[in-house]
Amino acid sequence: MHRNGDDNVVQERVESLFVLLQRLEGLHVNLRAVLSDKLESMKKSDLAALHESVERERALTARINEQEGLRKQLMERIGRGYGLASQAARTLSAGRLAERLTEAHRGRLDAAASRLRAAVVEVAKINAMIGRVSSQVLKHLGALFGQIGGAEASPGAYSKSGRTVAGRPFELFEAVG
Repeated sequence: MHRNGDDNVVQERVESLFVLLQRLEGLHVNLRAVLSDKLESMKKSDLAALHESVERERALTARINEQEGLRKQLMERIGRGYGLASQAARTLSAGRLAERLTEAHRGRLDAAASRLRAAVVEVAKINAMIGRVSSQVLKHLGALFGQIGGAEASPGAYSKSGRTVAGRPFELFEAVG
C-alpha cells in the first residue's frame, strides 16, 4: 500500500490532519463572526468597532495562513507515504487523499473537508458583501470629495459698470470659511 514509510506513521499523520482540519474550520467560523461584526460596524459607522474588527480579522487570517502552511507540510508527509512527489502531495485534494485511505478514515476526511468547505464558503459570502459595501462607501466618498474639492463656477455677477461677468469657480472651503 505504501511505497515507503510505515503504515502507522501515515495513519498518525492522517489523524493529525483531522485535528488540523478541525482547527481550520474553527478559525473560519471565528473569522465569519468577526466579519459579521465588521459589517455591522460599517453599517453603524462605528469607526472604533470597525478598527477592532479589522485587527481581529488580521490576527485570524494570520493564524489561518499559518495553519494552512502546516496543512501543506502535513499533506506532503502523508503523500510521501503513498509515494507521491512533494508538490503533488502538497496540492492533493481531500477527495484524492480519501481515495487512498481506509473506509473509516475516508468518511472522516470527507466529513471534515465538507465542514471546512462550508465554513470557507460562508466567509467568502460575507467577504463579498463587505466588498460591495466598501465599494459603495468609496463611491459616495469620491462624490463627497468631488464636491469639497471644487464646485462648479458660481453664477454670473454684475460688474461695476453693470455688465454681466462669469463668476469664477470657488472651493467649498472658501465658501464656508
